[in-house]
Amino acid sequence: MKIGDKKMDDYRNKMIACEDEIKKSIIGIDDIIRLVVTAVFSRGHILFDGLPGLAKTTLCFAVSRALGGAMVKFDGRPDFTPSQFLYVTEPDEEGNPKFYKGPLITKANVLTVTLLDEITRFVSQAQAFWFEIMNEFRLTLPTQEIDLSHNRVFATKNKVTRGETFEIPQPQLDRFMVNIELSYPDEKSEKEIISNSEFDDPGKLVRRVNSVFENLSDLEEAVEGIQASVQMSPEMKNYLFNVILATRFPSRFGVKLEGITDIDSLVDNRFNASGISPRGGAKWRRLAKIVALRRGADYVTPKDAIGIAYETLCHRIFVNQRAAGDRNRAMLARDFLGAVLSKIEAPGNG
Repeated sequence: MKIGDKKMDDYRNKMIACEDEIKKSIIGIDDIIRLVVTAVFSRGHILFDGLPGLAKTTLCFAVSRALGGAMVKFDGRPDFTPSQFLYVTEPDEEGNPKFYKGPLITKANVLTVTLLDEITRFVSQAQAFWFEIMNEFRLTLPTQEIDLSHNRVFATKNKVTRGETFEIPQPQLDRFMVNIELSYPDEKSEKEIISNSEFDDPGKLVRRVNSVFENLSDLEEAVEGIQASVQMSPEMKNYLFNVILATRFPSRFGVKLEGITDIDSLVDNRFNASGISPRGGAKWRRLAKIVALRRGADYVTPKDAIGIAYETLCHRIFVNQRAAGDRNRAMLARDFLGAVLSKIEAPGNG
């Protein structure tokens, strides 16, 4: 059953309030904050790419406070084992190690953000531990099942770190709702950050952020209510489907890309390559509905979907390295998606 306009207005106001609260601790990246809140209201996980010192950790703490929940942070390192996500070790009175349940278990019912800092420094087994949780929103142990329905996983990749890194398997990238490229703040804001000692204490800045939700169940109600109420016309559904299909069979839709002679080979799954999965298409639809609500509408337009397309879809396109040649695979995927979007005709409703 659809919710009334008053409820929809309330959800939109809460989205904007979350953005405003987060901006109390971080300046100069308003577009990124808006995108992060959009992903959170889509019940999505986020992969951040960026250089050091761009306030990724501060952003994650601010999001958790704005949502009214807790945050847990794990720092990536090659010797980190999956059990260390669950338990902490402290010496007892006699100095012998004793195991205790870690914050992932003890804070599970109020956990809104788990930050995996430098995820590519975790070995593959440690990464795999999280991919299951991201999909199921729960943690299954031999003796119990722990609900993590409010938790969003935020993972960061450091562009500078090269030694002892373990790249995320391409199919697992599909579990992230969006892949956000963190850039420098605008010059005016950066000058303010450099010159004002107020920004020297991130913890103090984060404490300015107030909770928007009284109960975390209200957040999940908003997530599902928006999806049920924001409409998508048959023409828009067909447009999204054609874009997804064109990333798998580009020649069928007349897609061309400079420097690529055989466009279909670029995403041919016989060469460990592929276009966007059905899951990727569904995530795109969810995000487009949130974007529509954020602008104050109860229906999705092509502009809503295209505006979120690159962050939602590029990391789901796995190009054939042989066909790519010397071109950077991530940039090629972006160029390929751009060629698809320019070829598929959008409905004429804005």
